[in-house]
Amino acid sequence: SGSRKQDRPSHPHVRLRFFPSAMDVTAPKKSSTGKGAPKPKNVAPKRKPGSTDEGSGQQKRVAGKGAGGPGKKGGGLAKPGDKAKEHHAKVAHSHKEQKDLKSQRKQARNSNFTLLSQLKAHWEVARQKECEKQKRRDTISEMMKLMQGKIKEIVFQHDSARVVQTCIQYGTPEQRTVIYTELKDSILELCKNKYSRFIVPKMLLYGSKPQREHIVSLFYGRVRQMLQHRIAAEVLELAYSDYANARQRAALVEEFYGPQFRYFKSEHTQTLKEIAAAHPEKLPKILEHLKTTLVPLFAKGTSTHDLVHRVLNEYIQFCSKEDREEVFENIRENLVSLVHTRDGARVAMRCIWESSAKDRKAIVKSFKETSVQIATQDHGHLVLLALFDAMDDTVQVKKFVLAPLSAGVSELVGSKSGVKLLLYLLAPRSSKHFLPETVEVLKQGDGNEFSKKDAAVRQAELVDGILPALTAYATEHAGDMLKEGQNAQLVLELALHPKAKKTELLQALAALFVSDAAENGASHRVLRKIITEDVKTDEGVPFAELVHEHIKEDLLDLVGSNRGAFVVVAVYEHAPAPTAQSIKQRLSPLMDTLPPSKGLELLASLFETGTDSARAPKQPAKPAVAASANGGPAGKAKQSKRKAEEEEKENKEEEEKHTAVAAPGAVEEDGIAGTEELSGGEQSQGGGTAEQEGEAEQEQEQEQEEEEEAVAPTTKKSKSTAAKKGKTPKRKTAPARAKSITPVAGRTRSARSKP
Repeated sequence: SGSRKQDRPSHPHVRLRFFPSAMDVTAPKKSSTGKGAPKPKNVAPKRKPGSTDEGSGQQKRVAGKGAGGPGKKGGGLAKPGDKAKEHHAKVAHSHKEQKDLKSQRKQARNSNFTLLSQLKAHWEVARQKECEKQKRRDTISEMMKLMQGKIKEIVFQHDSARVVQTCIQYGTPEQRTVIYTELKDSILELCKNKYSRFIVPKMLLYGSKPQREHIVSLFYGRVRQMLQHRIAAEVLELAYSDYANARQRAALVEEFYGPQFRYFKSEHTQTLKEIAAAHPEKLPKILEHLKTTLVPLFAKGTSTHDLVHRVLNEYIQFCSKEDREEVFENIRENLVSLVHTRDGARVAMRCIWESSAKDRKAIVKSFKETSVQIATQDHGHLVLLALFDAMDDTVQVKKFVLAPLSAGVSELVGSKSGVKLLLYLLAPRSSKHFLPETVEVLKQGDGNEFSKKDAAVRQAELVDGILPALTAYATEHAGDMLKEGQNAQLVLELALHPKAKKTELLQALAALFVSDAAENGASHRVLRKIITEDVKTDEGVPFAELVHEHIKEDLLDLVGSNRGAFVVVAVYEHAPAPTAQSIKQRLSPLMDTLPPSKGLELLASLFETGTDSARAPKQPAKPAVAASANGGPAGKAKQSKRKAEEEEKENKEEEEKHTAVAAPGAVEEDGIAGTEELSGGEQSQGGGTAEQEGEAEQEQEQEQEEEEEAVAPTTKKSKSTAAKKGKTPKRKTAPARAKSITPVAGRTRSARSKP
């Protein structure tokens, strides 16, 4: 036993342990007692002085002689390609045998193995989007022939379930009815299987209305059990949200109220509010049952379903404050799973309003990763608006909500709900952008016990967290934003906001006039509004001046269109005086050569007046001259006003007199009473009655003469008759028709008066 240094090989690059045949080391024999020196490993013989590499324990490999000695096959180093080919051949042979053996085992285990193989071959053709319609119809027909009568047996397997879905999607109504008939008694089993559960939504989507109603009715009495099943709960949620009508939804919700509503269905469904109003004695039992039902659902992880949100929203409206706090304690850190539905958003908003400052911090932190997603949801963005109104710690809101929103401002601008959120930060609860119903919902959180900061201060602090990113994005994409009506309003609010850094933004907006921005409806209105509001850059330059710098080269082309002319009018009215004078000097000689338009007419009228209303100095109001004893301007005005009032009073009195004397002189024509108009200004009340009687006699004489002679004009006769009686004939008007027929005493139907 030498030292470790002597045991090493003579050459540093030779690893003799890989070549055991080249080692000439003899291990000592063990003694009969089992003792002895251990067998050395990888020990090279000592190298004699003057020896070469041939005597160092290595042997040269000669062709035809391998490690096993001369005369044996495979001598020398084997080529790596030969062994690899032999290995792959064995593996391929074994794979084929394994595949055949696997097929045999499947066929022995599944009696429908051959049928499934044929169906999958047809399915690969029918499921392709590029497949021709006629070819797909023929393929579906072949598949229906193969599996008819055996659909229920094969539907619970992963491959055959996809085959049935394809037949429902592309099949005819008759083929869908065949599938529905075979599976209608197994709908609940299909809902609980991880493969066949996808067939039920297909039947709801492509099935007929009676089939859809029957499927939903099968869920009656089993809502709680299905919600506690992870797979079946998704099917129930889809049926409730997308396919059930209002009556069916109410019937499904009723099952949470207790066994009475679960097993005894009625045609007239009731909400919890209606039940509380009609039967208040039942409310405590219902609330207790709801509490015991909802708690396990949140523990099960089914709090994301719309059905659960509906029940939860009803529960928190009627339960006590202690029970409501218990519910909020369970959902406070998981509000993200509620905000995507209408009822869930209402629950989340109320949870924010009734949470303390410490709990609100936990809520804000849970929104960090999903702030952009929540802001772009139809109902979720309302939750963030409620958070902006309620939370006093604006630093936390900026850190966990506004910072992600600033990073994703492009997604917000591309979403209707996201733009609403940005508008709320710039103009909170503005009636121009928000419906009264939305404002009323947000007002429910005003005055909560945990919000102490003034609302104006809170909003001013929050807007600082979004203004820089929003201004930078609007400056870069001003042209694209102005093409959309809602985004154009966002640009307008941003340009009008007093805290925004708007120099670069206004320069970008002014540059748009070189393009066709002035001809677009939305951008045209917004740009004119910015001009008329006298918006200025941070350095005090009016926006109208910036616009003039960009349009002065193409002023004639801009005035040639109606909208462009209105833009020039706005610039002329609100630009500084030298700029307005230069516009007038350039356009005045060419007004007759330009195409006519309303904008051009308005511009011409401004040129004629010589000054515009915006820049014209306002004339001070003249002081009123006090009325003196001799009269003056003020005294004369009062006298004329008093005279007009007196005349109006006299006219009213005359009309009342005419009404009072109308009854004796009433004239009946074809059974309808009429009245004659009286002047009333020349005679007294009694004189008017006598005149009426004279006119009645005159009219009778005229009618008789017309019937007998029908030749002489009635006007001449009436004048002569009136002259004999000393009366002045008056111009008659058409008698007003009365609402009720009133007979006149002493008159007959033969005595008629013609209008």
